[in-house]
Amino acid sequence: GNVTVNSSGGGTNITLGTGTGVGAGANITVGGNLTVAASTTGNITDNAYSTYNVFGAVNLSTGSGAISLTAATGIAAPQARFGQFNANTSGAVSLSESTTLNVGNIGNTTAPSSLTLNSATGGIVDSGNITLAAGGTGTFTVNATNAIVLDGTNNSIPILNVIGGNNNSVTALAGDVVLGYSSSVNGNLTVGTASGKNISIGQAAGTLTTGNLVINSGGWIDVAGVTVVNGNLTLNATGNIASASTLTSTGVTFGSLYAANGT
Repeated sequence: GNVTVNSSGGGTNITLGTGTGVGAGANITVGGNLTVAASTTGNITDNAYSTYNVFGAVNLSTGSGAISLTAATGIAAPQARFGQFNANTSGAVSLSESTTLNVGNIGNTTAPSSLTLNSATGGIVDSGNITLAAGGTGTFTVNATNAIVLDGTNNSIPILNVIGGNNNSVTALAGDVVLGYSSSVNGNLTVGTASGKNISIGQAAGTLTTGNLVINSGGWIDVAGVTVVNGNLTLNATGNIASASTLTSTGVTFGSLYAANGT
């Protein structure tokens, strides 16, 4: 059935699981939905040694505390399998899963300052809406043989980092987006925005690296930092596109350049 866990008072933290040492953690199985609610500044975390099997949705909420369920990619890396993740807080959200991670509604009532998602052996997909606070960073990590596919039409991720994966796509974003310098993809990456929404490639603080990179912008395309494209760079926009000379002077390297705009 369903399980609900609530904190006992303002600012009280909640930790799921107990036990210390590999194989010594509690085994947690929930046949339905798991709902965990901390109040005000309370944090929600997991025990690093417990295994988790939740067959329904995982609903996590707190006021401004951090939400961090990361055992699957932590020190002991126990099996952690969940249904759809839903989370609300104005703090940071970090979620990991052993297999494919299904991200549901993030920030539909309170937008997190950042979102970090990591799948140990699977991909990352979305089945709801992701809304991060203004200037918030979303970082999505999978291994080299899997993929990150986010195609919800109401996703708003101001700064996007994609790490790993062989054929990633983050499309139909509902707000302006910066493709962040922490992105590191050996395979293909496609990033797209809705009509009137712009895309910036890279940041001044570091170097973005991809294989083939396709940018489909509903507005303009700009370049803000050093970018290494170990393949072809394809730029499509309804607004202006940075010229080849601007790309190279900003520190963008690529194989072939294909560009088209609607203006």
